[in-house]
Amino acid sequence: TITPLTTTGSVTTSICAGGSYTWPANGQTYTTAQSGTTYVSGCNTATLNLTITQPICTISDFIFGLDLIASAVGGVPAYSYEWNTSETTQQITPTTNGWYWCIVTDFNGCIGDTAFYNVNLTGIADFGINDLKIYPNPSRDVFNVTFTSEDVQDLEVRVINIVGEVVYTENLQQFVGEYTKSIDLVTYTKGVYFLEITTNNGVVNKKLILQ
Repeated sequence: TITPLTTTGSVTTSICAGGSYTWPANGQTYTTAQSGTTYVSGCNTATLNLTITQPICTISDFIFGLDLIASAVGGVPAYSYEWNTSETTQQITPTTNGWYWCIVTDFNGCIGDTAFYNVNLTGIADFGINDLKIYPNPSRDVFNVTFTSEDVQDLEVRVINIVGEVVYTENLQQFVGEYTKSIDLVTYTKGVYFLEITTNNGVVNKKLILQ
């Protein structure tokens, strides 16, 4: 009985989301994760473990008069940050109203999705809205929203996802008094959403985190 000499080898590596890896063992190119993929050539066996990494960036709730803070998870630390204001620090101080966004890049150069935040430097009372409460937040399914409209006005309550798609909307004509609503997002993908309340005087924006 002749027992052939068998050699084995393994490769464990990662690529950025959207990238590709060509495995020298068989010359094939992979764009999706591989766990224990084997290639046999004669008496030699090779194993490939390939993971896809992508950092995820979120922006913390804006507190009137304070700062926006970006945070990242996933990928490989350390992270670098790039804001639409050209600032590259993790924390910035907005000076005007409007949309702010940040892109995070991890140690390996993998780029995450863009995180957005709509800044309103004016207190919500100036929009005719008082006592706005959102609870629980974060939530696994239902967000309870309450506020009071001091004046008679037309309101629109919307929830949009991070790419701007509307997942909930309600129009209130000539509304005044206390508003209470339970918004169920259990069927939607976990992540960051935005509650927008459009009033006669502007838009109030709050971030929702669906876990």
